Amino acid sequence: ALLHYVNEEIPEPESAAISLFSANMALYFFSGMLVAVLFFLRWREVKIFVGRLPAQRMNILVGVGLAFAIRVGHAIFESLLRQLGLGAEKELLTINDNILSINQFYHPLLGFLFVVVLVPIYEEIYFRGIMLSATARHMRFWLANLFQAFAFALVHDSPRNIPFYIVFALVAGYARTRTHSIAQGISMHITNNLIAFLFIVFKDSSLG
Repeated sequence: ALLHYVNEEIPEPESAAISLFSANMALYFFSGMLVAVLFFLRWREVKIFVGRLPAQRMNILVGVGLAFAIRVGHAIFESLLRQLGLGAEKELLTINDNILSINQFYHPLLGFLFVVVLVPIYEEIYFRGIMLSATARHMRFWLANLFQAFAFALVHDSPRNIPFYIVFALVAGYARTRTHSIAQGISMHITNNLIAFLFIVFKDSSLG
């Protein structure tokens, strides 16, 4: 769910947004969302959403490929925006700042655990698992998929990147119903976040 990071300006380490407060707020938010999702999740649903892991190897590989394909599409989109003179505006506080804050005031492994492992898993469980399944019982699948995709995009609070969050969520939602599992979506999400996380970490190192 970090589709826009590699194309945005990475803030300097001494930025006022890089702070212990930012790190704590990010960790509180990530932890709170994780607890909330686990609270509403039942073991029967976990088995339905994930399926039998040994049989998910191909889905996992496809998810990795989809992540790279979406990132290429996003890079093209960013290039077009720059050619049109629609460069990104600097936000007061971005998720980049939160990641850098966690890495600086705690440890990069903690940032990795949340951003690359836990966040993709609980977001896929919630949006492509719980939300998509619940809404699909009351409307056509394409409407339910569109609903969860818009919800996913709005939660990430980045108006400029809403189209790509929607595309990401639509692809993950389609994979969910085609494979009867969220394993493909999880692998796509983890791969995407891993690419973004590594870029942020190495970019920050080069600035230092």
